[in-house]
Amino acid sequence: MDLKKKGGVDSFVISNINANYKVYNQNNFLKIQILNKKADREFYKKLNSNYFNFVSLFNSLNNVDIVLNTKKEYRMSVEERPNALIIQPQKVFENKNVRQKENYVNNDLFVKPEFRMNLIQMKPTSQNAFFSGLDAYTQKNYKLAIYNLSKLTDDPNNSFFLNALYILASSYEKLGDYEKAVNTYREILKYSLELDAPSKIMYQIAQIYKKQGDSRYVETLKKIVEEYPYSEYADKAKFELGNIYFDAKKYNQAVLYYTSITKDNPLYEIGMLKAGYIYYLQQNYPQAAYLFYLVDLKKVNLDGNEKYIAAAALVFCHMKDFKNANQFLSYIDKKGVFDFYIAKAECSVLENKPKLAQDTINEAVKLFPSNKEVEEEKAKVDLFTKNLTEEELQFLIKQYKDNDKIEPLALWKLANIYYNKKDYLNVVNLYAKAINYPSMILDDFKKLATDSLDKYASQSANQFSEKSMINALKLAKNLKLNLNSCDLAKGFMFLEQYKYAFESCDKASECYKIIKANADIQKGNLKEAMSSLNSIKDKDYLNMIFARLSYINGDFNKSKSFFEQCLKSNSELLREYAQLQIAKINIEQNLQTKPIDNKNFKGPFFIESQFLNGLYYFNKKNYENALKNFQQVENYRKYNEQALFYETMCYINLGQNSQARKTLSMLERNYPDSNLVKKLKILLQ
Repeated sequence: MDLKKKGGVDSFVISNINANYKVYNQNNFLKIQILNKKADREFYKKLNSNYFNFVSLFNSLNNVDIVLNTKKEYRMSVEERPNALIIQPQKVFENKNVRQKENYVNNDLFVKPEFRMNLIQMKPTSQNAFFSGLDAYTQKNYKLAIYNLSKLTDDPNNSFFLNALYILASSYEKLGDYEKAVNTYREILKYSLELDAPSKIMYQIAQIYKKQGDSRYVETLKKIVEEYPYSEYADKAKFELGNIYFDAKKYNQAVLYYTSITKDNPLYEIGMLKAGYIYYLQQNYPQAAYLFYLVDLKKVNLDGNEKYIAAAALVFCHMKDFKNANQFLSYIDKKGVFDFYIAKAECSVLENKPKLAQDTINEAVKLFPSNKEVEEEKAKVDLFTKNLTEEELQFLIKQYKDNDKIEPLALWKLANIYYNKKDYLNVVNLYAKAINYPSMILDDFKKLATDSLDKYASQSANQFSEKSMINALKLAKNLKLNLNSCDLAKGFMFLEQYKYAFESCDKASECYKIIKANADIQKGNLKEAMSSLNSIKDKDYLNMIFARLSYINGDFNKSKSFFEQCLKSNSELLREYAQLQIAKINIEQNLQTKPIDNKNFKGPFFIESQFLNGLYYFNKKNYENALKNFQQVENYRKYNEQALFYETMCYINLGQNSQARKTLSMLERNYPDSNLVKKLKILLQ
């Protein structure tokens, strides 16, 4: 069975029927029932022309039922031929009003009454009931339609049965009786249906659930996609599911549904546009561009879709495809929408045309005053094209706080100012505020922050500020920045905090080997320390390692000799460390002739010098000065035990046993198992 057009679009010819058929033609309604035949989807598409208000096609009970209702301005001429039917919609022409004589009587008084079925006057057949219901439905008299069509719903063998059920369900829906509408639609699904009929009915049910705000709306759409994947309504369902997930910002699911719409469907283009727009929002420009390249804008209704087209142009600009960007922008150039100006201004920035960018956005500000998005783009263009001051940038950051487009850009610009001022900690702190924003400058910002963190770490180490050094390490961990600062690592080494030292530099670096050798010496693993020496080229730190090894071996003169070589180093910390170690050896040998001049020592080295001066005065039996120095360091964990011990000894030597017992009590409380406590108790007895 074929359907062809005869004479262009004027006639439809159903040929090669090869079966019995019945034709019912009444009041602009035509029903054709062809027995023992089926019609395919293409057949249905060809029938769906501009001549008809209503087209219904059902394959059921081994027959195909076709119901047509022509528009008011047409009537149907049906010519029955052997094995074929010719359906010809013909234009109905109304009589023109003409000038009448004075005694003319208006013909409206003699208009021939429109033919209508009257169930009282006519025999109540199934045909009459169906066409009466259909006529009432087209005239929006849904209650009357329900009254007539309900008479046909008890006999499935009736040739009008399924058509009646469908129009009955639609009537219930029009009246807002959604429960009966859904039940009636579901009744139709119990019968064998082909083509798009089942998916169409499921789609109708979904739309009812949508009106009701029922969660079954989404479930029904998914069912259409799963059970009728090749139907026209599966694509409609995919598009609606895409919109649902898009609005819920569940972008992965939205993209999945948008991109699965079949290419020959009218929704394909807008589906690709919206999927591409999602990747644009995520700043995944390569993937967005791929989808936008699939879009034929000639097939897109521009109204309401301007922002997606503008986004596509922006994506092409980010990909340096300015030709395609301009082509997309040309489609919305005359639409008078702000999206066009925003995209054009930003593309001009990316194309390194600052004047055009400023001119474009300034025009937009005039055309769209108080438009929030235009104001944001103005700020954005200013950030890219003007040298804003620190105060102006801080104002923008405050004004656009939590704005993922403006704030990170302003933070980055301000960070560059701080970097040039060598305020590296502030650079890193600004990056910390921007890190969670999806911004196109984030990669550059991260590079700037990494470099700044290295410099801040070096500053902290050179100032020997333990607090700042630990802060640098924490920032690296929290912000996931790659920290490789040998200065910081050496700073932690001098503090004997080797765990932090190892975390501060690259394992493959010479700096790491220097740290490891000193850590092995600290652990007493001298053999392992010696094995690292061949790979260390830095003579100053080799001298430091040899000095420490010599000290452990009891060769104090040799140790001092190596430390004296370290005094010539360019590293200020190494020079201070060596100076303290030489003083320590001299004090232990009672060779120190004067206290350490510690006015130039920094941080922990200053504390170390105070402790050593305490030992110097103690050896010289100057217990008052010794006591003062020990009291200065007793609150530092590294010196606490020994400082309290020597303080107690000073009190004993000064004859202040009562004070000595108090200090001893403190020592015992802090270190109950200390051998120093036992020694002091014996002395006090």
